[in-house]
Amino acid sequence: MIIDAHAHVIVPEICRAAAPQESWRPHVYRDENGGQVVELDGRPIRSAIGEFVDADAILAAQDAAGVDRIVLCPWVPLLWYDAEPADALRRARIQNDALAELVRAHPERIAALGTVPLQNPAVAVRELERLMEDGTLSGIELAASVRGAYLGEERFELFWDAVERSGALVFIHHGPRPGDSFPKVAGDTDNARRRNGTLDMQASLSSVMVTLCLTDCLASYPDTKVHVHNLGGNIPYEVERFEPHHFERFLVPAGIT
Repeated sequence: MIIDAHAHVIVPEICRAAAPQESWRPHVYRDENGGQVVELDGRPIRSAIGEFVDADAILAAQDAAGVDRIVLCPWVPLLWYDAEPADALRRARIQNDALAELVRAHPERIAALGTVPLQNPAVAVRELERLMEDGTLSGIELAASVRGAYLGEERFELFWDAVERSGALVFIHHGPRPGDSFPKVAGDTDNARRRNGTLDMQASLSSVMVTLCLTDCLASYPDTKVHVHNLGGNIPYEVERFEPHHFERFLVPAGIT
């Protein structure tokens, strides 16, 4: 069986078309050439070339690629770690409920990971428990850092306790936004922004991996299932610089993949 375990979706319920008066919502549309455009915070983004909203079109593309099952999760800017916790919670629930409906509609094809407002770990715990309650969603997607704090830091201990209890799969993505955690390349050109995003992708994943392992966060939660995309940044090339026990879960199939 072939599974696409890294596929983002902007559920229709979170789009601006669902509530045009709410400008925080992403606006997804086609330009005059038929290209997909995602407008967020007033900025048009054209880099998402694959279907982002329509589940049937997403599944059709997966069929064409020979993929049997897909794991959908929110587009990372829609985790909204920079919002007030109450706003972020409302936005998370819109997406979590919509993702659960997609799983119910396509149980043989779609699994999904939700989101929580991790800028307030106590609120995030309550939403994690809610979204995992009926077993429809498989876990959650997290960005590598939350307002500059990486996931292995002590402030998230309450949250990791809840993850272990719930059995949620944790998918760690870079970000939350390109350029958040890496020193900026000088200039404000398209090329500079691309360099910032490319460097940050690797740097943020490497940093969260080091934090999770060197703080013994993962060792404290041996039953927690963690998936880090892009091979954990630069860690595969640096692992020999660390004490073996720090990355023992990284080096076996039962750990980070």
